[in-house]
Amino acid sequence: MAVVALLSAGSPAATGWRGVDETVVERIARDAGRAPWRPLLDTSHGDLALFAFLWAGILGGAVFGYCLRMIVVESVDGDPTGERDDAR
Repeated sequence: MAVVALLSAGSPAATGWRGVDETVVERIARDAGRAPWRPLLDTSHGDLALFAFLWAGILGGAVFGYCLRMIVVESVDGDPTGERDDAR
């Protein structure tokens, strides 16, 4: 328990360190007279990013599986059913 307390006390969030976006990009934007960019959807809280990655994985897996099927199954003698002539 003491190890966790020591590690969390030295973490950047506990010491107030700011990220590159806050320290560099926002300062340059203010110097240029522009407002800092803010994302349209705040993904820092909740499960929106997890949900987006879930759907990206599902769609990517479906595309990968379809392409793999085209390469592995349909490349056998050019037959889309995957059956060979000698099996008939």
